[in-house]
Amino acid sequence: SQLECKIQESVAMKEELQKQYASLGESLKKVEAEQMECLRSYGDEKEARIAAESSRNELSEELNRVKLEQKRLNDQIKMLQDTNKRLQEYNTSLQQYNCNLQADATKNAETIDKLQKEKNTMVETMNGLKDHSNSVKLQLEMAKSSQSEALKQKNNLLSEVEALRGELHQVRDDRDHKSAEINSLLSDLGVYKELTGKSSSELENVMIRCDALEETCSNQTEKIKTLQIQLASANEKLKRSNLTTMETMSEYESQKRMLEDLQLRLTEAEQKIVDGEKLRKKLHNTILELKGNIRVFCRVRPLLSNESGAVSYPNNGENIGRGVELMHNTQSYSFAFDKVFDHSASQEDVFTEISQLVQSALDGYKVCIFAYGQTGSGKTHTMMGNPEFNDQKGLIPRSLEQIFQTSQCLMSQGWKYKMQRLQC
Repeated sequence: SQLECKIQESVAMKEELQKQYASLGESLKKVEAEQMECLRSYGDEKEARIAAESSRNELSEELNRVKLEQKRLNDQIKMLQDTNKRLQEYNTSLQQYNCNLQADATKNAETIDKLQKEKNTMVETMNGLKDHSNSVKLQLEMAKSSQSEALKQKNNLLSEVEALRGELHQVRDDRDHKSAEINSLLSDLGVYKELTGKSSSELENVMIRCDALEETCSNQTEKIKTLQIQLASANEKLKRSNLTTMETMSEYESQKRMLEDLQLRLTEAEQKIVDGEKLRKKLHNTILELKGNIRVFCRVRPLLSNESGAVSYPNNGENIGRGVELMHNTQSYSFAFDKVFDHSASQEDVFTEISQLVQSALDGYKVCIFAYGQTGSGKTHTMMGNPEFNDQKGLIPRSLEQIFQTSQCLMSQGWKYKMQRLQC
């Protein structure tokens, strides 16, 4: 019984040992599986470690690159800060330069106005001098015609003088001949008295003949004196005509020199006006470029009775005249533009801001002005207004008035404008 008990115990122990063996086999299988899993995990871990080392190397390289990039960005930030500082200084200098340009533009405009007034005065003086020159030319032509007539009269008088001198010479020859005849007659009379003793009747005839010859000589002498007086008067007229002609020529030369001087001054004034106009265009364009080639203005109309909210404008800082703040449902919205016109701004205030663009269009630059906004925001009122009233005219009527007025003023400087309406 003890052996049986021991055998049963041995059998139970064997079964238990078999169970333990089976469990140990299963545990061995599990251990082997875990070992294989560990080997696989070790391989994976090794690969992961290798990959991690490579990624660590890549990350270190990336970190170095990031550090270099950060250093470069820091340098760029410093450079940008320096550039921003220089730009602020440059902006300040540009503002000062803009102020100087505006002052220079004002001075140049005043100079151009003065030059224009001087040119108008010179043109008026030139017109007066032209009229005077025309009158002087007419007087000169009249003087020339009178001089030619005087020359003709002189030639006629000279021919008459020559004729009178010939007649005088002939009369003198006749007188000498008659005197010789009288002397011969007197000698003959003495001879007759002495030799022949003719009668007194023949003597009286000879004396009558002698008296007639003396009267003829006296008449011819009077005629010679009259011709000499006419010759002296003709010479005096000729002298006066020559003096008048010389005075007219000297006055014409002086007027001609004065006219040339005025033309030279007028040319210089026109050149100054052209140079001033070029400088004005350049300064005007520079000012507009400094202000900005594209500018956005905001015009605020009054709130209607059915509209809610509040509109305010900054009264300090850099947005004075450029900013607007809106309140809606206890929330504030701020906006900034190149220029803000509040509800009290007039049509003239708005046009004054854009009138320089109209001048740029007249100077030859391309300009575009347009209104943008929702229905009922006041675009038509700003652009057209009410042309029947001067204070309610919009931008379009005022721009047209400025264009026509400026073109009329520039026509005196030789500018020609051609305007047409484009069909869109």
